[in-house]
Amino acid sequence: MRQFLEQMGISAWLAASSSRVRGAISKFSGDAGKTARGGFLIKASGWLLRSGKISMFHKTKAGLMSLLTFAMTASFANAQAPDLDFLNHNQPLVDAHNCYPYEGRWNDRVHRALESGFPVSIEQDLAWYVDPATGKGRVVVSHTGKPTGSEPTLREYFFEQVRPVVEKAIAQNKQERWPLIVLHFDFKDNRPAVLEAVWQLLGEYEPWLSTAVKTSDPSVLSPIDRKPLLAVNEESDEQQKVFFDDVPVGAKLRLFGSAHTHPVPTGMPSQQAMRWQDRKSVV
Repeated sequence: MRQFLEQMGISAWLAASSSRVRGAISKFSGDAGKTARGGFLIKASGWLLRSGKISMFHKTKAGLMSLLTFAMTASFANAQAPDLDFLNHNQPLVDAHNCYPYEGRWNDRVHRALESGFPVSIEQDLAWYVDPATGKGRVVVSHTGKPTGSEPTLREYFFEQVRPVVEKAIAQNKQERWPLIVLHFDFKDNRPAVLEAVWQLLGEYEPWLSTAVKTSDPSVLSPIDRKPLLAVNEESDEQQKVFFDDVPVGAKLRLFGSAHTHPVPTGMPSQQAMRWQDRKSVV
């Protein structure tokens, strides 16, 4: 991917956020991100094409960066220009980080994120809770990999809260605006049970999801079928196995993962190392 960016004369660099992003942040609180006031961290993320460069708005987590990697690589595979118009028409995107309750407090975070405008990225940290009474497990949204059982499920907290937005979008069928919501998964537990449960849950909501057909050649990518939601995850091999490797050729990919990041090479000068850190999300 890095070689592709260099061939296209594109480099990633940081830039100031737009007025829309600043407005969205101020809508939540002057100290967005301080849990003591019930706020979640808002990060300005997205890209703008300016003089042959992509301007990155804040260092996003790798899951959101994977969308850029996927869209641009898909365009390259099809001998087209990079599809920087895919998400929000090449404009900045607000990322609602840690957008879930903490210890039963601030249950309105998804609602507040949706009020910031569209498109919006919403992060859900996921864990696996096994009920000791029944032995049955469930996917919960949690900031820790050791949930207590009091946490809401991913189904009830995210999918059912966004249902009115998604169903309205499908009824209006303004596909040029899709995806409206980027659902960013941060797994606190990579056991097969939680990953497979998430895959099955996504299957229940597949009509809402942007998908792509898995091809027989991983280097040949099929186009994304736009829907109101786009799900992205991060870079673990365990996630790749369940969400990509185990998916049959010809079936739909329901979420899109990141390329692996790499540590700074030993002995690299500090200034060069800083550039390496800024670029590693798109390698």
